[in-house]
Amino acid sequence: MNSFTDTRTFFSLIGDELSVLYHNSAPSVSATRTSLKFHQKRLTGYLCLVQDRAQIELSCYLGGLVLMNRLATNGALSSLLPPRASADAFAAVTFVCTMISSKQLEDSTYLNRDFAKVSSFIQLRDLNQLELAVLNGLGWHSIVDQPDIDRILRKADVVPHLVPVTAQ
Repeated sequence: MNSFTDTRTFFSLIGDELSVLYHNSAPSVSATRTSLKFHQKRLTGYLCLVQDRAQIELSCYLGGLVLMNRLATNGALSSLLPPRASADAFAAVTFVCTMISSKQLEDSTYLNRDFAKVSSFIQLRDLNQLELAVLNGLGWHSIVDQPDIDRILRKADVVPHLVPVTAQ
């Protein structure tokens, strides 16, 4: 079982899961071992950048991953991405899922205009539209609870009690 020695390790595990989702949802992207590692590193770097800027609770990133998995499972993820989806488009959807999770799990959270600044590349108008598209893709089922988090952690071979949904 893995454990988190630092946030980089945490984001590396999240990046692993996201890069597989990316390659499964963007058919134009070849899923070679090299390309999976490349996208995992890009996604990990982006999530670390977001965390440096926003200091979002780590459980929100897991909640975002739960929402990304829901989108992939119900087929909505591929409809949110253009036919030749770039890693940036995928990162934008990942960011919005994390943002939605943050709004649900944290007591106080950013406004969308602040999230747009944190994202570093999504304009407010686009962020608002993408948030609505993601929520529609989820059927407005955005609630993430502890069993959802535990399922993701087991999938990543991580001890579930290391990342509680709420801060202790």
